Amino acid sequence: MIFDKYCVKSLQYFYLKEMTSLTHGELIKKLRLERNLSQEALSDGITSRNTLSSLEIRKSNSSFQNLFQYCQRMNITLEEYEFLYNGGKVDSKREFATRVSRSFKKNFDPELVADLKFQYIETHDFFFYSLYAQYYLIKKHFKTSSLSTMSDGAEGSEVYLIRLNIERYLESIYTWGRFELTLFANCLFLFSDEYIRFQYREAIVYMRQFVDSSNYSTDLLKFLINGTQLSFDRNCMENFAIFMKELKKVAKIYADTKARLVVKIFETLHKCRKGEQSQKDLTALKQTLQFLGENTWLTYVLEASDRF
Repeated sequence: MIFDKYCVKSLQYFYLKEMTSLTHGELIKKLRLERNLSQEALSDGITSRNTLSSLEIRKSNSSFQNLFQYCQRMNITLEEYEFLYNGGKVDSKREFATRVSRSFKKNFDPELVADLKFQYIETHDFFFYSLYAQYYLIKKHFKTSSLSTMSDGAEGSEVYLIRLNIERYLESIYTWGRFELTLFANCLFLFSDEYIRFQYREAIVYMRQFVDSSNYSTDLLKFLINGTQLSFDRNCMENFAIFMKELKKVAKIYADTKARLVVKIFETLHKCRKGEQSQKDLTALKQTLQFLGENTWLTYVLEASDRF
């Protein structure tokens, strides 16, 4: 599932309960004292000591930028801070994301679908529609990556509607964030090759400025891998070349092991398709995947190579 689970430090119940009524200033003070930081040490280079002092005794509010920098200095992520500020309570979005994630291994749940649709109607928050769309596509319709073979009837109509709604949403957002990127990556098989190229050039390339973010780098890599595999399966060489070029950059610049492995897989399969790959190299790749425990990729390589 694309929506990351809430990763926070292990905290005792009484500690979380104590947090529930704290203001931002009180929480910052509590975290500061636990780390043996003086007001001067925490505020140095961020704000004046008086600004921090006023925040802690509820005489003033703080900007998001200041709070963010205080948390950075205390080695606390924004997710951890939000979790602590809310007294250990997970918001409804994360509750639904966890519920969907746990439901993938079970039978199709009409009640979950109804709940997600209700939340979307009530809140007009596309997050809930995206959860519904991904759940429905995987549980009810994930049979092919090709648009040309979509089923007719009610399910085909629903998939068509999901694609239109996701397209409209993505096209309404000029500056994509992690949510848009992961939504697009997970639903990539819905879209035409031309649409994928368009969004790649318009939105994905722009987002390279965030590549130093570890979360974004992970999301971008997932998108590149999905795009490479989909374009290879569709035999769309224009898209395949685009995704492989970017994937090779990631593998080289960031020395990413996973990116290197995927590049090797598709370089080998591409040569197999053209009749240029030796059986010896293909066997070596299969053995490597088996040794690494990459069973999903091993199955994919076996099935793909049998077609050539």
